[in-house]
Amino acid sequence: MGKIRDFFTGRSPTLVDQTDAIMNGVDDPILRAILTGNTLTRTQAMTIPEVAADVDLISSTFATLPVRLYRKRKKDGVVQIEEVNDARTRLLNDDTGDTLDGFQFKKAMCEDYLMGKGGYAFINRIGNKVESIHYVPCEDVSIEHNSDKIFKKYRIRVDANAYEPFQFLKMLRSSRTGWSGTGILDEVSDALNTAYKTILYQLQMVEKGGNKKGFLTTENRLGDKEIELLRRAWANLYSNNTDNVVVLNKGMKFQESSNNAVEMQLNSSKITLDKEIDTLFHTDDNTEKFVKKAILPIGTAFKTALNRDLLLESEKNSYFFDIDYTETLKSSMKERYEAYQIGRNAGFIGINEIRKRENLPEVDGLDVIDLGLGSTLFNMKTGETYVPNTGSIHKDGDDSGGSPPAPDGKEPDEPQEGVNDDGK
Repeated sequence: MGKIRDFFTGRSPTLVDQTDAIMNGVDDPILRAILTGNTLTRTQAMTIPEVAADVDLISSTFATLPVRLYRKRKKDGVVQIEEVNDARTRLLNDDTGDTLDGFQFKKAMCEDYLMGKGGYAFINRIGNKVESIHYVPCEDVSIEHNSDKIFKKYRIRVDANAYEPFQFLKMLRSSRTGWSGTGILDEVSDALNTAYKTILYQLQMVEKGGNKKGFLTTENRLGDKEIELLRRAWANLYSNNTDNVVVLNKGMKFQESSNNAVEMQLNSSKITLDKEIDTLFHTDDNTEKFVKKAILPIGTAFKTALNRDLLLESEKNSYFFDIDYTETLKSSMKERYEAYQIGRNAGFIGINEIRKRENLPEVDGLDVIDLGLGSTLFNMKTGETYVPNTGSIHKDGDDSGGSPPAPDGKEPDEPQEGVNDDGK
């Protein structure tokens, strides 16, 4: 009767029972994970120490970077860029108007960018003014989109409410649609899954108290009662509790099984996995390389999203957001001062500019650039040549700007041979 019912319901309990029997006999968590085909979740990935450390390092570093708003305008035919004090930069750097502050907001956006489908934040506008910015976890965001591969349209849904794209900041990694990105977890899940299973294997070894694997051999046949008692004693041996002693009867021997490849190469493989994870996240001991490879792409994605969705259409031609990397890339004091000296000697940076970069107050009268008296400056736009030593200006094809040469070809201020100070 059971077989007839199974035929009509389309179920195969025999196959399920066989699968359950196989899985119940598998103690190794790595093999169990492989057989069940479990997908690594974000929570599981964050239990990998190297992943958690890299994500925290990158997101915390990015969160410390201030956002600036700049304006471009022409003055006397020259494009000038100046920083603008705007309420939107305060929302991004200090108080978002939400429960998160500026640091927490940027850190959360960065974490979703790395490990999820992207960072999302709702822009709360009243009229044309941005009142607050609200971070939304990426797992709470769903997308409705059309099927047109060219003219793509979509809406964002949060808590059953629909929003237009311009109402959200979207910080996406490796996106092919514009509404959803691809996190590192989805991109290289196999590598992270291997690291996670290695941790499970180590955990299993600890739980079993580090006891060796093996099997028992006996000269005599055991009854069901003896086998059950032996199984319980064996389970206690590998349970890592105080009662972990098994007494073997006469004629019974324990034979240790050889270490498998995972046990033999566990330490070396863990070091290799850590290096591979660092490579995936582009972390580097060198600060400059770390910023360029790991932080700069994230900063570019964030500022691009700000320029697209946080600026009004009337502002996009003259205003732009940018990330300030000055403090992060600031080298040691000795290296900075040596670089300042080179720039000052070359004449392209002034003392007050140096003091401003070092967060020191400007000094009146030091807005000057040191030019050597022996220099000759040529203006490529006007074709004029200026000699600071004599104060003369000479234009190409015009000899009226400089001082006339002496009759004997010597400089005017050089005394002629045989003539004293009285002219005699």
